[in-house]
Amino acid sequence: MSRSRSPSALLRGIGLSCGPPGAVKVAGSQARITVSSPHSKPTIDSGAEPPASSTARVSVRFIPIGIKFALVSMLVVGVATALAFFQVTHRERERLIDAKRIAASMVADLLAQSLQAPLDFGDEDALSIELSHLKQNEEVAYAGVWRAGQAEPLLEIRAEGPHFAVPADIDRPRTVAYPDRVETVRLVTGRAGKALGALVIQFSLARENADLAVGRRDISSYCLALALGTTLLLIGVTRRQIVRPIETLLGAARRIERGERGAALQIQANDEIGRLAGAFNAMNAAIFDRELRLATANKSLRELFDHMRQGIVVFGPDGKVEGTHSRAAGDIFGGATLEGRDVRELLYGAAGHWDAERRAFEEWLPLGFEAPPDEWVELTALAPQSIALNAGSDAQRDVTLEFRPIVQQGRVAKIMLLATDESERRRLEREMERQGERHKNQIAVMRRLVAGGGQQFVTFLERARRRIQRASELLTEASDPLTLASLGEFFQITHTLRAEAATFELTELANLFRDLEDRLAELRDHARPSGGVPLALVPAELAAGLDFARALVEQSEELFVEASPAGRAALDTVAVPKSDITRLLDLCAGRDDEIARLAARLASRPFGECVAGLLEQASSWAERENKRIRVEVEGREALVAPALADVLGGVVAHLVRNAIAHGIEPAAERVSLGKPAVGCIELACRPLPNAATLLFVDDDGRGVKDSALLTQAADTNAPLENLGSGSWTTRAEATELAGRGVGLAAVEADLARVGYSVSVAKKTEGGTRFEIRPSPERQA
Repeated sequence: MSRSRSPSALLRGIGLSCGPPGAVKVAGSQARITVSSPHSKPTIDSGAEPPASSTARVSVRFIPIGIKFALVSMLVVGVATALAFFQVTHRERERLIDAKRIAASMVADLLAQSLQAPLDFGDEDALSIELSHLKQNEEVAYAGVWRAGQAEPLLEIRAEGPHFAVPADIDRPRTVAYPDRVETVRLVTGRAGKALGALVIQFSLARENADLAVGRRDISSYCLALALGTTLLLIGVTRRQIVRPIETLLGAARRIERGERGAALQIQANDEIGRLAGAFNAMNAAIFDRELRLATANKSLRELFDHMRQGIVVFGPDGKVEGTHSRAAGDIFGGATLEGRDVRELLYGAAGHWDAERRAFEEWLPLGFEAPPDEWVELTALAPQSIALNAGSDAQRDVTLEFRPIVQQGRVAKIMLLATDESERRRLEREMERQGERHKNQIAVMRRLVAGGGQQFVTFLERARRRIQRASELLTEASDPLTLASLGEFFQITHTLRAEAATFELTELANLFRDLEDRLAELRDHARPSGGVPLALVPAELAAGLDFARALVEQSEELFVEASPAGRAALDTVAVPKSDITRLLDLCAGRDDEIARLAARLASRPFGECVAGLLEQASSWAERENKRIRVEVEGREALVAPALADVLGGVVAHLVRNAIAHGIEPAAERVSLGKPAVGCIELACRPLPNAATLLFVDDDGRGVKDSALLTQAADTNAPLENLGSGSWTTRAEATELAGRGVGLAAVEADLARVGYSVSVAKKTEGGTRFEIRPSPERQA
């Protein structure tokens, strides 16, 4: 029986060969990759973390792939070696135990046969002699013989050393291997199968265990050496075939990241690494080609941005500005470089966190990225539409804001902010509003003056011109030096004009004269010691102030004329009792001389005054019909005879209402016809040679299409009274303005009583004209 196996045999048992060094071969391609670059070879720091600009960010400590592969190789080889070690040692132990078991069975069978006669005849000496033969075997630790039916052994022997437990069950034959012994039980039978007794033999496994321990130690040494060699070989091959090419590829990739063009790889392999290098070269060429095209496009886009009036910035979910921005954005938000700045600080940097608008924007910001793109229209209405940067300072900017989503993969990835500086436009708007309000206030003042008669204001304007002219003469015709008397007279003029301007609420003119008074007070104090002041020391703003005052007086007169219904006729109008005018007309009845004509002129009224109330009402009439109009008046100063003036207000009112109801179209219809949305009604008054008056009421509406009678009148241009006294009813439904033809009948009747008639005509450019002129009998 073999006691042990050599390490070589053990290794052969697991299918490995312990040949000479170099006998183990690793099949595979030999790949070598070098970098062709005009720059020096970079130092590859495998332990360095990728730069912050890298898109692949490592969140754990960097471990080189070589170390990872070495650890995996050691683990795999270690596990394989351990499995092989345990398999070999297990098989070796099983072999030793099997040999021991077979030997023990053979010894027990032979001894059981030799014990049949002694047990059958009860010869204890023979039994002792048979058992003593076992003492010569050093591996027998115990042997015992039992007579059938007895619980205690009849005879037993024990070897020196550790004793093993004697089995209690000796009724069945068996051979059992334990870790420290092999135990064999045999039944001794006599003739005719009679049970004579039992035999128990225990063989020690101490020698086999000792040999197995030595074998395990040798096997473990060989396995460890094999594992270490295999690992080193795998690491070396991996280092050469995989790690070094990958490090080279990594270095080239980092040079590409830095923007170096000479990072192409030379390929000397025909395997996966070689294909990877080829793909890298193709990617490198594609990247630089795309960067070139992107740089060209970015340059064009930047030039476009820089020529746009809008400030354009793009920010992400964190609110940080990303990428480039337009030049206008830097001007608006005050920074040459805005990248990385928080959009909250750009818009509300001067406001605290408690500011309501800032808090509202901060609450809106995350919603802008969470909302689906198709709901962004509704969300935009909640975003700030405008903002005042540097509010309250001289550098205040009024900026309108517009937010637009940048959608990527079905979600809002970024938001583009379009900021437009409206400061200059807003300033002009505010200035126009101030001018409009100033003009409105001045017109209101003038209307109050007109309502009060206006004669005193006209007299003030005449006096102001004379006084300003006198002040100018004091500066241009005075002797050198300018005497205290001249200064005193100048002072009196400005002080009087200031008081009178304030009386008529001419604030700007009053403030001008106040400033002139301040300058004159300084000159007077300077002139008192010497009795005069040289003309060279007289400030030029005195003459300029007088010119400006003269312009303000002319402007005030124009405003008065604009506010007066009678126009410039108001400048030449005085209030006369109506009873005196009536008495004067009675006295001139039947006369045809200059006095009669003068009396008629005194009794006549300006056309603008006759239609003054109508101008304010026409717009409200149009609004009730959902229309928009403007009324223009020509010949406001033209005089209207007393009889016609008495009925003219009602006549023109009927014609204007008729034009609004039947002529002027709604705004939408006018736009569709290519007309202005606002309709125009023109009132004109022109004097005739015979002291009579010709009046027109024109509109640019649809014309007379709803009435056959009016159409006939327009075609013949005959007075309406010549067509009969039928109704002027149109096909349109009656409204608040449309009176079913009654209005035109009233116009015809009122004019006929004062010797006038009305006719209708089609305008060549579109619209209708009603013409009021004296009747033929009156002209005759």
